[in-house]
Amino acid sequence: MKRSKILAIAASLVLVSLLTLAVFESILSPPMVISSRSMQHDDNKSELGILDTGDLVIIDYQKSPSEIMTYAQSVSEGYTQFGEYGDVVLYHTDLSDIPIIHRAICRVIYNGDGTFNIPELSLLPEWMWSTSNGGWENLRGIVYLYNIGFKNITVPIDLDKILKKMGNDPHGGFLTMGDNNTGNTKLGTVGYIDQTSLSSVDSPILDEDIIGVAAAEIPWVGVLKLTVSGEAPDYLPLNSVVCLTAAVSAGTLCIAAAYIILKRRA
Repeated sequence: MKRSKILAIAASLVLVSLLTLAVFESILSPPMVISSRSMQHDDNKSELGILDTGDLVIIDYQKSPSEIMTYAQSVSEGYTQFGEYGDVVLYHTDLSDIPIIHRAICRVIYNGDGTFNIPELSLLPEWMWSTSNGGWENLRGIVYLYNIGFKNITVPIDLDKILKKMGNDPHGGFLTMGDNNTGNTKLGTVGYIDQTSLSSVDSPILDEDIIGVAAAEIPWVGVLKLTVSGEAPDYLPLNSVVCLTAAVSAGTLCIAAAYIILKRRA
């Protein structure tokens, strides 16, 4: 094979790579790299199909908020995304400089009189939830969800605190939580929803605050960005670094082998 043909093939490969990057740039704009371990299912290692630190996430920007499946909705239907029931949503809040990507747990409706309705509770088995009045309407106080997530934890939802935190702008919306946002209390291990005093989210997430829904992960790819930018946390999973290095090395060897074969045939 002539040298000119080899150069043409190499140029074509470069062009295809650039076009691929351009496509990903448009799909992922703004780019979404997981920079925390709030969605990990293991503190020390990454897993395929789970949103781990250093993963790149493809976002569906077209999905309507009305189409989002919450955890409470999904249990009875068996609908799962990234290792758990319900959709994972990307949203922004005025109190955070970067978008947050967490799981939609349920929708709450504000009644205007200091109480909330959570109709989706009726879709769960009775043993998975409890409220102060035994139902899902006109709720105050704390709602408890049981056996939630991969740790089978209790998730308390303090509606009074949520209402107080909203101040003069009370409203309903999505309650969200990172799969790995848990802590030890007198109740045992509990899950902390984003709408608590422990987070930078001050209220239920409105439809207009939803940027998109996580559609797929590209594992490990974001490790390079986090490392180069100096944003890589101490808890970056070691196996993510190893897997990315192995994938890049394997790709490089394949390209080198193809080049050598083509050169010998020239």
